[in-house]
Amino acid sequence: MDEDLEMEYIEEYLLELLREVDDAWLEKVQDPGEQVATEVSMTHDESISDHPTDDEAVMDCSEDVGDVTDNEIEDSDHEEPGDNNDDHDGDNESRSSSSNSTRSDGSHATTKSWFSDEPPPLVLNYDAIKHMATQFIPGSHGACVDITTIPRGTFHEVRLLHFEDGWTCIARFTREEERLLKTESELATIEYVREHTSIPVPKTFLVNYNENHVVGSPFVFMERIEGGRLSDIWGCLSTSHKLSIVEQTANIVGQLADLHFDKIGSLTSEGAVGPLLNISREAFDDLEGPFTTTLDYVRASLNENRLHRPKEAMDLYPEIKEEIARWLKGNPDPNMEPPFRLIHNDLNTWNIMVVHPDPELPPRITGVIDWDWAYTGPSYYLFEYPATLIECKNHEDDEAQLKLLRKHFVKTLVNRYPKGSQERANVKRCFREKREHLNDFTRLFCSWGFNQEGVEHGVTEGYLTSFRRELEEGYWNHPYGGCDEYVPDSDPESDDE
Repeated sequence: MDEDLEMEYIEEYLLELLREVDDAWLEKVQDPGEQVATEVSMTHDESISDHPTDDEAVMDCSEDVGDVTDNEIEDSDHEEPGDNNDDHDGDNESRSSSSNSTRSDGSHATTKSWFSDEPPPLVLNYDAIKHMATQFIPGSHGACVDITTIPRGTFHEVRLLHFEDGWTCIARFTREEERLLKTESELATIEYVREHTSIPVPKTFLVNYNENHVVGSPFVFMERIEGGRLSDIWGCLSTSHKLSIVEQTANIVGQLADLHFDKIGSLTSEGAVGPLLNISREAFDDLEGPFTTTLDYVRASLNENRLHRPKEAMDLYPEIKEEIARWLKGNPDPNMEPPFRLIHNDLNTWNIMVVHPDPELPPRITGVIDWDWAYTGPSYYLFEYPATLIECKNHEDDEAQLKLLRKHFVKTLVNRYPKGSQERANVKRCFREKREHLNDFTRLFCSWGFNQEGVEHGVTEGYLTSFRRELEEGYWNHPYGGCDEYVPDSDPESDDE
């Protein structure tokens, strides 16, 4: 994350959480010269700089998204700034362009200026890849005749495999040691979604978990989804076409809501709910679960003996657990109770693939990608707006249009259920009663952490202070990171939504 984005994040988010913290801490965060401010970095892909926002993307609105593009990386690990020259031309100076070098043994290495904290580029045996693809990918496509490099992701390098008949598919290679549980859960989730819904997801052709395989890395051969990323064209779409996409997205969420589970956790290769995998426990040294209640899930996420978290922050966990338990017991909510639902965890424009061959017609969603951290959890976290609809500084959409899109999103979900039904009432209640402390809980304690010493303690203390203020004074902060314009989009007196 570059310094400008770090400062913007701190000023607009951390200070919102830390407004009750002592003046000395606030002065540190506000001072651009302080190390604690300029070196903050987040480890989760949900960092605002890790996703290509609609106003950052370089979009040619005259160009249709009807043909397959290189943007539909099924892995969809988000390109770091500067990696994808098509999407971040302003960052080109920070990295050299990619190139492939062929060695005498048929192996290839990607030459790139990598960040110092990243794993080195993979050395892949292209001859072995072609052989594996030719022998094991189903269909009558002939031999794999060529391999091209497309933008890599955070956790994987990606190649496009070309066959004799012109057909192509994706090959995804692990960039660093990756726990088998994570890949197994991701693929199991994709398969579960394929079998139980009509949500379009990529097919998996071949999986290899062997780190010592002759190819040079664990790999997955996957279907290439037709189209390009929705994020690349969102800013070019008319309001009516955005409404269509919002409706299609809401129907995807609705199908996930139809999948019921009795525990909170991650899907296993057997299709059962197993221990919860999330980015905050990427080492997987202290996995817990599955959980039968939301409170058990909260308590485990705030285990003060967790690895890789600063002790001064974890010292506050018991108090946070006490306050959340008090809230849950005093405010019973069916959206926090079983049955639990399957949550994608990052269902936003950068993970939705679309085609748009006819500019007179709305785009069509062709695939949902990046199921790495999907999990079963409370419906409160499933019934959520895509990030594009709640960005307070969205340069492409004014607030009036965002409100229209949000209301259509809620209306589409609500209308999946009969009038007067408990399910319909639950969806309306969920959007009407969003709370900052519930929204921020997953972002702070289940998703990512801060690398810079001292920052995580400040954020944790700010969260606790803000939460207590809500409980004791009845003061409710805006649920979406200080978005002053946001108001609930569900009318409590109406059953028409």
